Amino acid sequence: MGAGITPPQGSTNLSEWPVMAKKEGDEWVLNGSKLYVTNTSKSDLVAFLGMTEEREMRCFFVETKDPGVDDRHVEKKIGLNGNCSGSYFLTDVRVPDSYSFPKNPLDGMGPGNALCAAVALGCAEAALAKTMEFVKQRTHDSAPIAECQVVRHRIARMWGEVEKSRALVFEALAMADKVLATGDKALGAKAKALICTAKYSTCEMAVDVTKQCIWLHGGLGIVEETGVARYLRDAETLCIADGTPDLHVESVSAILGMPGASIII
Repeated sequence: MGAGITPPQGSTNLSEWPVMAKKEGDEWVLNGSKLYVTNTSKSDLVAFLGMTEEREMRCFFVETKDPGVDDRHVEKKIGLNGNCSGSYFLTDVRVPDSYSFPKNPLDGMGPGNALCAAVALGCAEAALAKTMEFVKQRTHDSAPIAECQVVRHRIARMWGEVEKSRALVFEALAMADKVLATGDKALGAKAKALICTAKYSTCEMAVDVTKQCIWLHGGLGIVEETGVARYLRDAETLCIADGTPDLHVESVSAILGMPGASIII
């Protein structure tokens, strides 16, 4: 299954989202395009988010074999290449009304943001684990470079950053689970703020940690076969996916009641 959210106008530029769905009887007729659709050309079913003529945001489940669905364009990204994302073009695609539903208000907590944070955490954790083994084996003047204070201190600081991010991600998701169980709107606002914070801070942490891991590998760090450079590319890509850090910081500012701020993501 895949998910298609972003139109060419931009995912957060909601005022300029074009009308994608028009109601005809007990069916919806979809026209438009989406970028960065996950599992492009691999999915049998895609959930598209789009605007109706009444400016209502709805989700539509579309079978990729349906007439009018074009999923042939796969994007080439710098990272996250395990997920073959791409563009979809919909031309007079008919979807039964039973295959659509209004966007859930609780979706604003951002399950995609939480996913990005969790994957970024995994990137940092994997790069650090690989680097810890490397510095114990790599020698300089016949001694492991891990015996150098600057190296072992850098490892310890990175471990601390990873664990801080892990605690934040787990706390945010635990709070989101409670909101989904209780429907508590006040708690939902705090959960959204925590998820936004976990998303941008964990992704930024992953970029910093994976970059330092590359440095500790020296020249081997920029050799693909070593296997650490891919984590940096993935972390950089995750910073953009589901909204840049600045968008999330602005949304957190709005939730905290800062003057002039608005919830963007």
